Amino acid sequence: MESNSTNSKIQFINFARFAAITSIIVSTLAIIGWYAKITILSSVIADYAPMKPTTAISLATLGVILLILATEQPYSISKKTVVSGGLLVIASIVIYNVIQYYKSTLYIEDYLLSSATLQGSEVILISPAGLTCLMLFVCAVPMMLARKFTGAVQTLLSMVIIIGSTRLLGFVFQFNSFLKLLYFAPMALNTSIMYTFLGFGFLFVHPNHGFVRILSSELQGGKIARRLVPNAVLIPIFLLLLRFASNFYNFLPYGISIIIITISVIILSVAAIIMAANRLNQIDLIRNQQEAGMKKSEDFLRISQSIAHLGSWEYDLEQNKILWSEETYKIFELSPDANIDSYFPIKRNTGNSNEQLINASIESINTGLPFDIELEYLTAKNHKIIIRISGQPEYKKGKVYKLSGIIQDITEKKRLESKLKQKEADLTTLLENTDALVWSVDRDYRFITSNHKYLKHFEKTHQFTPLKGYNLLTHLSNSIYYHKWKDLYDKALNGVYFSEELAMEFNGQKQFFQYAFTPIISNNEVEGVTIYGIETTQQKINEQRIDEMAQLQKAILDNTGYAVIVTDEHHNTKIFNKSAERILGYRAEEMLDDQTCNRITLPLERIELAERFSRELGIEVPLSEAFTIKAKLNMPCEFECHFIHKNGHQLPVTLNISAIHDNFGELIGYICFANDITEQRKIAQTIKQNESNLMALIENIDEPIWSINTTHKLITANNAFRKRLKEIYGVDMNQEKAYRSDFSVQDYELWGTLYQRAFTGERFTQQNEFNVEGKKVYYETSFNPIYSENHEVIGAAMFGKNITHIKKFEQELIEAKVKAENAAAIKSQFLSTMSHEIRTPLNAVIGMTHLLLDENTQDAQLEKLETLRFSSENLLTLINDILDYNKIESTVIDFENIPYNLEDLLDHIYNSFLYQSDLKGIRLEMEIVDAFHKLVIGDPARLSQILSNLIGNAIKFTESGAVTIKVKQLQCDGDFADLYFEISDTGIGIPPDKLDIIFEHFTQASSETTRKFGGTGLGLAITKRLLELMNSSIQVKSEKDKGSTFNFTLRQKKYKGKSISTIGNSDSVGKPSLQDVKILVVEDNSTNRIVIEKFLLKWNAEVYFANNGRQAIEMVQLHDFDIVLMDLLMPEMDGYQATQNIRSFEGEKYSTLPIIALSAAALVEVRDRVYNVGMNAYLTKPFDPHDLYLTIVKCLNKNQTFSDIQIQQETMNKEVVDFSKILEITEDNPDFLREFLEIAIDSVNELTGNYETFLRRNDLNGIRETNHKHTPLMEMMNMGPFKKGFEDAKTMLISEIRDSQQMESFIKKMKEYGVLVINEMKKRLVELNKQINANTEDTADV
Repeated sequence: MESNSTNSKIQFINFARFAAITSIIVSTLAIIGWYAKITILSSVIADYAPMKPTTAISLATLGVILLILATEQPYSISKKTVVSGGLLVIASIVIYNVIQYYKSTLYIEDYLLSSATLQGSEVILISPAGLTCLMLFVCAVPMMLARKFTGAVQTLLSMVIIIGSTRLLGFVFQFNSFLKLLYFAPMALNTSIMYTFLGFGFLFVHPNHGFVRILSSELQGGKIARRLVPNAVLIPIFLLLLRFASNFYNFLPYGISIIIITISVIILSVAAIIMAANRLNQIDLIRNQQEAGMKKSEDFLRISQSIAHLGSWEYDLEQNKILWSEETYKIFELSPDANIDSYFPIKRNTGNSNEQLINASIESINTGLPFDIELEYLTAKNHKIIIRISGQPEYKKGKVYKLSGIIQDITEKKRLESKLKQKEADLTTLLENTDALVWSVDRDYRFITSNHKYLKHFEKTHQFTPLKGYNLLTHLSNSIYYHKWKDLYDKALNGVYFSEELAMEFNGQKQFFQYAFTPIISNNEVEGVTIYGIETTQQKINEQRIDEMAQLQKAILDNTGYAVIVTDEHHNTKIFNKSAERILGYRAEEMLDDQTCNRITLPLERIELAERFSRELGIEVPLSEAFTIKAKLNMPCEFECHFIHKNGHQLPVTLNISAIHDNFGELIGYICFANDITEQRKIAQTIKQNESNLMALIENIDEPIWSINTTHKLITANNAFRKRLKEIYGVDMNQEKAYRSDFSVQDYELWGTLYQRAFTGERFTQQNEFNVEGKKVYYETSFNPIYSENHEVIGAAMFGKNITHIKKFEQELIEAKVKAENAAAIKSQFLSTMSHEIRTPLNAVIGMTHLLLDENTQDAQLEKLETLRFSSENLLTLINDILDYNKIESTVIDFENIPYNLEDLLDHIYNSFLYQSDLKGIRLEMEIVDAFHKLVIGDPARLSQILSNLIGNAIKFTESGAVTIKVKQLQCDGDFADLYFEISDTGIGIPPDKLDIIFEHFTQASSETTRKFGGTGLGLAITKRLLELMNSSIQVKSEKDKGSTFNFTLRQKKYKGKSISTIGNSDSVGKPSLQDVKILVVEDNSTNRIVIEKFLLKWNAEVYFANNGRQAIEMVQLHDFDIVLMDLLMPEMDGYQATQNIRSFEGEKYSTLPIIALSAAALVEVRDRVYNVGMNAYLTKPFDPHDLYLTIVKCLNKNQTFSDIQIQQETMNKEVVDFSKILEITEDNPDFLREFLEIAIDSVNELTGNYETFLRRNDLNGIRETNHKHTPLMEMMNMGPFKKGFEDAKTMLISEIRDSQQMESFIKKMKEYGVLVINEMKKRLVELNKQINANTEDTADV
């Protein structure tokens, strides 16, 4: 019955597939007809509307969707994706046509019943009826795909069938009003047929749902329906053909056609009814035959029921009576004569069994289908049983009047099934929890099932998970493993049980597996194979490691310096390594499986060891176990004895013996390590002798030497230590501890602190002062930590040294240093005074000379004035040489590092000497070899001084010929350029024996030279020293009466700017003018006042005078001056005091008033003091008028052509910190400078903090380390007070003078200066941040 039902459903599905294929073919032909212009393919009737291209595409898409829906369920993701894509195509076509309809200017009456084709936007449109069908399909297909809303789906598909059929009727009968009613425009005949055909196809594709299920049923109703439905379909088709023929051939009048159609309908209907009745008669005949056969089988059935616990039942619906067989009574534990009614099973149900039985019975009555269910019931004795009830309806007169079936007690079966399921679950759990890979394949190598571990392994190695039915050889088809696995599968499929080890490589890693193949046998046939795989990779690795370890062990045993002997528990030798052969002289073959111990040990020592261990262990130790008894008892067994070499001589060894046990703890042998200590004993003897010699040496050293452990216990001490201990602390080490003096608490704390430092691993020296018999004695002690073999400090060794004589020498040096400094100060004061006294009248001479030269001077006077100027400037040069040499000798000379134009500097020097060379009638030539880097950073003044000295000497000592200046660049690496300078002349030359002395001070080549040419003899000495201070040197080549050549190489840093404005360039200043500038000149010398006044009035300035500092203060308070020119040494109040008072007044006027120092003193100390009191600039007298003007202009900030860098540097000279070198290093980079200042602030804080800490501790080394660490910063920023503070601290600590007031004074000065430095740096940081922010805003604006 079920097979027949299945066949009918297959027929329905096949019809759906046929409809789909037909739709695809017809649609494809229509598309071909459109493109090939074959009318017959797109329109069945030439004058009738053709199938539209978009309709053809839609119908083809629906055909593909219907083919997919007709495949096996559930649908895969790929199938669902194709269906969804097809629906999107159809929906797009519908939306497009609706939009085109909306845009079209035609009305429905324009094309209704017309053969014309509606077009919109030059594209042929689908008829409204076609669009309606497509929309119905778009709504129905998603619900079919989801298997939901079957009623709605079949309603929508029925509407498609009705629309298609109605359109066919409209075509057949040409009912205009009927067409208008349904708004159908002309639709192609083949389109109408395909819509109807597809509607039935989609309706039949799921034959188990809705009313289609009745049509596909094999019950009588289904069979009858399938008989009548074809006739119902054929009749309209026949009528359609008849009507078409009548219209086409026009051979029948309309009335006759109607009569013929009516008669045809009657005939066909009667024929269908007769056929249905005949089928019912046949069915009844068959049923009667079956009932007769059933009666004959009842007896046989009863016997079978008894055996299978199978009973029968009947329920008469008309009489409401239930009948049971005998076995049914037994199942319910009732006697056969028990009175039961129809409600007995209902009363004995459990759970929802009653509801299930009633529902199954009602459904069987309504549908005519049999039922078969399993339920739980209680017997009459209240035993719970599980029964299987099946039943089917019986008909009488076409109506169900009875239900009958069987009842089977399946309680025992269910119990066995439950046990089986539990075993299966246990087996599944076991397989899932095992480390093995378990899977099964059928005879075609297709995957059946597996545990989770196999799936995880497969996905890891092949990047996908196999599904049931997947051929496991597919992914191996292109690999070397394909034939191997195929052979293994085939072997197992032949019924062979076997195991195989395989090595396979996955993702570059080799893995090993042990596989067991088990055939799956059913009905004596091999149905497949189950494979159990265990990964043995780690096992292989372990085996390999064991082999490697065995090899390594053998190599170690063979190459170790110890003799290794392994025996079994009976002391028979099993291993005798190479070292044992070397030490004892035996070959391993001679010793194996022999009791080696008896051959290589002394009998007497065995006896002694046996007796010794017997006493220690309290047991009787057999002589054979004398060496191994302790190892046997799991006790440490290490001792010294003697082995006997093969040649008979004895050798001392240390033995270490251990017992060897198996995994169960049983003794299986011994291992002995023997070390030949012959050399060690010799070394120990040597060490002992050396220690004795060392102790003798230490004892005879006259300086204290001692060592202690970490608990301060004395380990070693020489006689000198004991002697000094008694001298200094009065502790006599020769006395007993109870009678000797002890250390004071202060001494304990002092030495305890020092020892503790050594215990931390620090090596250091400490100087201490002691009072011995009223005299100060100084000792320097070196503390050294003593380390163990584990690099742990276990003590300290101290070495003392009497440095009293050194301290005395240092004190003498300090006193000599003080005297030298005093002498230098006196010399500097003398030079300063002499310089001032000489420069003051010289200032008037040079100043007046300049004034006279600027006036309209007669030619006769001009020559005399030039001579006067030359002589006075020459005198000034001599004075400057003396002062420069003094500064060089006292190492207080400063070098600038500023950008300058080397080419301009050379031109300036060249031009300045042209006048002198012209006067002597010699040529002055400059030779620039190739190109060189013009913009550099250095000290142009000192370079100018060096070149001027050399060029001046060359001109001075040359009577005829030429003086040549040669400059070239040697190399240019990175940020630096090496410049070569050469000055050559054709003068008198220098004798070879005088070349070494010409660079000494106050020295010339000969006294005759001095008388003839003059000079101080300092020029070359100054030049040589300046070059040395600039990391260079001067070379000279000369030949008597032929001339000399001086050369040097100077490394200068490249300046990365584009240009430099030079202050000394008069062109940048313009015509001198100080119009409306009020200048106060503070000068007590009337001559100097005249000179200054002349120049200032010449520049149109307003000039006021004050005779001393007190008058200057009063005038500054009464008048608003633009600038003050301040002399330094004056009566009543000098310039320093006057400036300090002016700066102390409140108000911006006094704090910003420019003050320029004018002094005849040219020492560095004077200049430093000038800037420290708050002056803005400094000029030495006699001054150059041009320099005076530029300085005034710069202080007034009137001339904007000055170089920003030079102005910044000159301004910084009055500040606490000198930023000039920092600006050079940072190259005017604000971000770099800001970062440097932030680091410098932290360094200054660290400097002052460490200075105070170490000074209070009297830690000279700490002061030196701090000074050394921060020297670069102090030098870079010219922090003189810091440098002086460190020198003062070192002097005080060295002299051992502990003046607490002086110490506090030093600390206070350092802190105060540190605060000033940090404030200056922070101020600079604020300015930098403003500058950076301004630059950022400018950039943003751009």
